[in-house]
Amino acid sequence: MRRLLVSSVLQHAYYPGSRLNPEVDAIIGLSIQDAHWKYGRPTLANIFHTVACRIQEINHTRQIHEQLRLPARSTVYRRVKAASHPMR
Repeated sequence: MRRLLVSSVLQHAYYPGSRLNPEVDAIIGLSIQDAHWKYGRPTLANIFHTVACRIQEINHTRQIHEQLRLPARSTVYRRVKAASHPMR
């Protein structure tokens, strides 16, 4: 698996006022982008699975108190919805 470089997208993916960890937010953003390249019109299940796999991969190298929490499906859904309808 390729190594995920989260720091390069942190400033672009973070939603102001969000309680979500900026690293997790960046992972969601990358997963949405990758899913659109891979599937064309991905399902929420595809994106959520990708997010879960990436977080699990990152957590494998971290201590328990430093591990990232998996976001709720509704959080991923809101990010997908926001990405598909950008503000004009």
